[in-house]
Amino acid sequence: MTIAIVIWIVGAALVAVVGAALTRAAVRRAGAASPPAGAAGARWGALRDHLRADVGVVGAGVLVAAAGAGLTFALGWPLGKLAHAVESGVDVPVFHWFQDRVQPGAWSSLQSVLTQMGNRPEIKAIAVVAAVVLAVAWRRRWWVPVVVIAAAFVLEKYVQSGLSKVVLRGHPPTTNGTYPSGGCARLISMYGTVLYLALRTWRPALWVRGLLWTLLAEAAWMEGYARTYRLEHWFTDVIGGWIVGVLLLATFVATASVLAGPRQTDEVVEPAEEPALDVRA
Repeated sequence: MTIAIVIWIVGAALVAVVGAALTRAAVRRAGAASPPAGAAGARWGALRDHLRADVGVVGAGVLVAAAGAGLTFALGWPLGKLAHAVESGVDVPVFHWFQDRVQPGAWSSLQSVLTQMGNRPEIKAIAVVAAVVLAVAWRRRWWVPVVVIAAAFVLEKYVQSGLSKVVLRGHPPTTNGTYPSGGCARLISMYGTVLYLALRTWRPALWVRGLLWTLLAEAAWMEGYARTYRLEHWFTDVIGGWIVGVLLLATFVATASVLAGPRQTDEVVEPAEEPALDVRA
């Protein structure tokens, strides 16, 4: 039991350290006199604008969402087959290691609570509330957060269930959890989508944004640990859930960016023309 707790603490500490380092680096770049322009960001901005011009805003959003979901499925399929191939050498030993250390008590009760973060009913309730709040905040473009959050919920469900059907790797003897971990994928993709839309709406300081993204990563770590500790999934199911969740989050962020267009800070604002001076006496 003690070693299992140490693993949880060490993992959370590593996530915090990496998050702090990335946030510090981002703040330093932003504070530079002439911060370098991101080539990838510039290319994405150009592609986004071309798509909006060629197929319309809605068409571009549908295209990006479909392409991202398809790419996630295409990458998740072979990863699931790989997870199935290493089951006896990786998952079974990890499963038995945790099985020998699971005991009733405060630690197990804590993991029972943490694993609910990725449950579909809880996430559905949060998604509905977030969609309403963000719709009010976005005013004329109220439909953007509503459409993105609804599409994210539906696409995550079908990508995850589709992967479980094509991979067919089975489940641990204790539960029906299979590849990829839906709890991990939902937590990252749905909470991450809501977080992105909220940050785009209220634009807090850069260090606050870094802190919030780090908290999301901490939640993903705790969700994956809880699912493994409680013997709800094979260990590689959790890894697959993390990967699928990140890929879907990138898809939904890109979709929101296409539907909403460039941020105000990304737009080129032409200086106002100065009025001519009246030189008449």
